[in-house]
Amino acid sequence: MDKQIKQLKSLYLEGDVDSETYQDNLDRINEWTLNINKNNALLEWQNTDISMDIVKILRAAYNANKELLGTNESLDEVKRNKLWAKQNSIEFILGIMTEDAKGQVHRTEKEIQDAISFGEN
Repeated sequence: MDKQIKQLKSLYLEGDVDSETYQDNLDRINEWTLNINKNNALLEWQNTDISMDIVKILRAAYNANKELLGTNESLDEVKRNKLWAKQNSIEFILGIMTEDAKGQVHRTEKEIQDAISFGEN
């Protein structure tokens, strides 16, 4: 990836580039770099044993709550609302923990490659 970033900088930051365009290009290159670094770190974290265990536990809890909400007609409104609050919390955490970091890295790499191809033509 460092090679592609150097290529981008060469194509879009060197030569006859006005200061506004230079800053816009630099901001975009920095955004791509940050995005790739962030998502690679997230992907590494997602693949740790503890993270995978937490996801399994959260999915099991989500399914247990879902079954209770769907089958237990004796739940009063307060208990039902508490279960829904737990479900919402679990969904939120799972959304973060299972974000498609690999897909985001691939999309960003494609954007970078497209920018390089465009700049070379």
